Amino acid sequence: MSVVVDTPPNIQWDGQFGGHVAAGLIQVIWGTWWIMGPAWREHQSERKGKPFRCTTAYNLEWPRWCRGKPIEGVVLTILGVVGVIICSFLAKRNIDGSGDLLVTIDDLSHVSMFFFYGVSAVTTIIYQYHPHPPRIDLIILAFCCYMQVLLLYHHVEGRNPLDGRMHELHLLVVLATGIAATCEAIWYQGGLSWMFSFARGWTLVLQGIWWFQEAVSLYAGWEWWYRNRYKQYSLDLISVIFTWWWFLTLIYSVLVRLAVKWYAKRRDGRAAEPLEGGSYMSEYSSYAPSNHTAASLQPPKPGDRAPYDAPYPIVMEMAPVGPAPSNNTPFSPITYPVIPQPQYPEYGNLHHRPVGDRA
Repeated sequence: MSVVVDTPPNIQWDGQFGGHVAAGLIQVIWGTWWIMGPAWREHQSERKGKPFRCTTAYNLEWPRWCRGKPIEGVVLTILGVVGVIICSFLAKRNIDGSGDLLVTIDDLSHVSMFFFYGVSAVTTIIYQYHPHPPRIDLIILAFCCYMQVLLLYHHVEGRNPLDGRMHELHLLVVLATGIAATCEAIWYQGGLSWMFSFARGWTLVLQGIWWFQEAVSLYAGWEWWYRNRYKQYSLDLISVIFTWWWFLTLIYSVLVRLAVKWYAKRRDGRAAEPLEGGSYMSEYSSYAPSNHTAASLQPPKPGDRAPYDAPYPIVMEMAPVGPAPSNNTPFSPITYPVIPQPQYPEYGNLHHRPVGDRA
């Protein structure tokens, strides 16, 4: 009498384990960028006194050649095309080889998912140069998410209970991403619109993490998961794991947002600090010897007279318009900027210093 041993299959790197890990890595990076982009834009909007506005993509500001270019849309378009090509090749291989119709349909479902991601990416590129009709990029993104929900809903047919439960939970996360994008399209400006952008990035990170969990639990050859794939306690356990990933990805997303906000404020603070030699960025110009440190410099106040050995920041002022003074000072009928010279307590102003004094 032979004994049938229920052993798990070996790790499947092509199209199963490897495909899930690659998709998870892309979505974690992509979701992290979707958290960083709104946080940076919100800070810039506050600094300029303008309302925050939601968009699908967030362009790079560094390096300089990337500014104003749809880099995110181009990268995601390339990834979508590559995903369609790879999954189409796997589907054709299964048709020609194993003839397993279920596996073939799974690959075709993946082709459709990558196709809709590519559609959303192309829309962001077009919208960057032709933003009409308004918010169409967010509407297309939400539509693509709902198409993926539909595909996932039928993706669980014929699977074991553990596999089906994991894909059902994945479906809920994709649905949450689509709802967040829909809310962005409706409340796209000002108020709490940044919260919907944050939710979109957070749920995409959770999607990526769940891709990893599916790879480990279903395709990594883990014997415990494989032997208990029909047990109720394994289904309950995977739901518990999902809730903890939900919480951990939320903490991660909040920390990323806070880090971006902290860096943006620190960057603005450094721009307002005096630099080496007495130069105040965007406010003052240097008129100081280089041996003065930034710690010893303070912004000048109106009416202050600088000491003899201190640096002398130059402050731009506007000269009043009027008749020429009687002491033959240069006169122009147009208002022009005048740079006042530093004052010396011992010798008066700059033009009456003793001969030989340092410049």
